[in-house]
Amino acid sequence: MRSARLVARGGRVRLRAPERGDFRDWQYFRLLDEHLLRPVEPTLDTDWASAHDRRAFRRLLRGWRVAEREGLAVTAVIEVDGHFAGMLTLGSITPFPIAHAWIGYWVGSAFTGGGVATAAVALACDYATKLGIHRIEATVLETNGSSESVLERCGFVFEGVAREAFHMDGEWRDHRAYARVSAASAVESIVAAGYARYEEAEKFPPERRA
Repeated sequence: MRSARLVARGGRVRLRAPERGDFRDWQYFRLLDEHLLRPVEPTLDTDWASAHDRRAFRRLLRGWRVAEREGLAVTAVIEVDGHFAGMLTLGSITPFPIAHAWIGYWVGSAFTGGGVATAAVALACDYATKLGIHRIEATVLETNGSSESVLERCGFVFEGVAREAFHMDGEWRDHRAYARVSAASAVESIVAAGYARYEEAEKFPPERRA
């Protein structure tokens, strides 16, 4: 995935494919924000440090690439002003006539509060539409009001409570279930609402290609 940029309060946001060179930034934010991430992510079968060493990252990277090649999932880095800021996944992609996927994301604590997650989710929703995905689902803990706000800004609607949906931080937890069923552009929606604006591309030099 490689998206256009949106300008949020927190900076210029875009999505791109993860690379081996992302390891240090990925590890830094995952370790720094363990106290924030561990309670809202599936229970690990190892300790947090081991799950975030270089070997673990390489396994994940291989898995992300295989899943994308097979059309099962798309995982992207969230960038802010060219810096690694978090990650996002469109997972369990199922083709027509089901045309469903789920979305999950995290943003490093240094980049929260500036509309970065909202811009990233909107970009991903529009990308999902291009893939032919009709319904995007998301689940959040009832204590995660900020994530609920992100989803609602991007056109997700609350559908109910999924009882004991995921094993997180050592126990089964209920989740609030949301879904987006719309062919309308999520990007256009958040821009119209003032949560982000389009980048004026001519103000920035062309990106250097690797």
